[in-house]
Amino acid sequence: MFYSIIVIFISLLFVLFSIIRVAVNRRKTHFIKNELQTILDALEPVALIDPNYNILRVNQLYASIVGKSYKQLLGKKCYEAHFNRKTPCPGCQLYKAVVEKKPQLMAASQWNIGKHKVWYDVSFTPVFDRDKKVKYVVETKKDITALHKIKTALEEQKLILEHKARELADKNHQLSLAYDQLETALAEKDHDLEMARDIQQSLLPNLPATYGHLHFWENYEPIQHIGGDLYDLIPLGNQKIGVFIGDVSGHGLAAAFVAAMVKLSLYNHIEKYYDPQRFFKDINQDLKNHLRTGLYLTAFWGVIDLKTNKIKYVRGSHPPPVIIGRDNSMRQLDSKGMLIGMLPDPFFDVEVEQLYPGDKLLFFTDGCFNIEKKDRSGFLSYADFIGILHNLGSLPLDSIYGALNLRLKTDTTLSKVDDDRTFVGIEVLKKPLNERYKYLLHFPKAKGICRCRVANRNDFELLLNKIQSKMKKNEYSERNYSSIENGVKEVLESALVQFEKEKVNIKLNIAWTVNPDLFCLSCTSTVPFCEVSNGKTGVGKGIFLLRTYMDEVYAEESGTSVTIIKRNSPSIV
Repeated sequence: MFYSIIVIFISLLFVLFSIIRVAVNRRKTHFIKNELQTILDALEPVALIDPNYNILRVNQLYASIVGKSYKQLLGKKCYEAHFNRKTPCPGCQLYKAVVEKKPQLMAASQWNIGKHKVWYDVSFTPVFDRDKKVKYVVETKKDITALHKIKTALEEQKLILEHKARELADKNHQLSLAYDQLETALAEKDHDLEMARDIQQSLLPNLPATYGHLHFWENYEPIQHIGGDLYDLIPLGNQKIGVFIGDVSGHGLAAAFVAAMVKLSLYNHIEKYYDPQRFFKDINQDLKNHLRTGLYLTAFWGVIDLKTNKIKYVRGSHPPPVIIGRDNSMRQLDSKGMLIGMLPDPFFDVEVEQLYPGDKLLFFTDGCFNIEKKDRSGFLSYADFIGILHNLGSLPLDSIYGALNLRLKTDTTLSKVDDDRTFVGIEVLKKPLNERYKYLLHFPKAKGICRCRVANRNDFELLLNKIQSKMKKNEYSERNYSSIENGVKEVLESALVQFEKEKVNIKLNIAWTVNPDLFCLSCTSTVPFCEVSNGKTGVGKGIFLLRTYMDEVYAEESGTSVTIIKRNSPSIV
């Protein structure tokens, strides 16, 4: 009995505790609800409206704007509460938000709150249930009254400014009439300068990205419309290209005129390119004969032979170009020579320099370095300049000038340059043609050169069949046909026998041509297969026999190349 009373007492305490906890939670919930309502009332005017236009909830700001109490708004249609309408408003954005399921914005509208006029932007944002249906739409009114007042003030100010602008336009029109004559005179002068600039630009080369195995880059910056710097790259035929760069003393129109004269003289004597000293002396004589201005020229002329990768050059007191090698070594093209256009018989030393793959040749005028240092301690010297170039030599050719400009902007007053600037770069990409195409050295200038590789007797038979077919098509005489057939067999069979004997798996590089007048075949390999000096190896013992078959035979002492040539002369009856 005692225990039953204790159990009943504990149960009553538990029930009492539960009642107290529920009461406390309700009080907290009511407190939170009141706090949320207070926060909601402090925000912008907000209303919750269902898809059927029924107002579900509003905050205090919203009710005050509409001018009605909560009871007058809740459960009412929004168009009825706002505008006393019986149907939805035309172009209702709330309806559009429900249909399109995305927020909508209504343009600014005016509301009267007491004696005040307030402007609001009204947005409608749909809220979705779990089935992604629109549960209700949140209507938010954003007060833009201050912005509207600013806009109105700006529009009024705009009208005032437009009026003043019209007055100013009238005055400008009067001024423009006053300047018409002056502008006409300046336009005529500018037109003449533009024509001069176009003429000078036409004298500059249109450089290709590459020529043979050379890569080019150039930059020309006259300080006025026109300048006295000039440069050119001239294909000379026979795998040679000429490089010219010059700098006329002074700048502007007079220097540009002399530069045009130099260009004409350059092309007038270009056939003497192979004799650089004579070439420069003839240009000097032209300037002496036709120029009385006292201006002179510094210049550099070089001829690059792609077959040997050598440059043969002269220099007429021009800043020596530099060569930066792949190993970052630096050489100067600094042959001795005098100014052009001053003396009747100047001297010019001719020099030759070997170029290697990866070499970068950099040509420039003194405007690139004769610039005042930023600390005003003097001007950047040639030695300082090529020191900077040396540090930049490992960059790609196309990037050197950009990096150089950045360095000069740091160290000098580059923005105050008072001389024309020209910078030309050439990079050697590959070995000379003589090393890469030895088997074509003795080929005549003939079309239809065929190339193939022979690694075995089957390849040899296929090649021989093609040569025989070509000879028949070109109607070779029986004697020439037989001589060529024997010559080809002597070269290729002997080489194959040599490789088989030494058990070397090597392919022969073959170039050959058959035309109505001539047969030519060249055979090369990476290892020796003939020996000319003592006749002990391969085809070497048959060199004498080859000379009886062919008109011309060329065999390198290294034993890696043989070329045979036979002219298709008519047979003797």
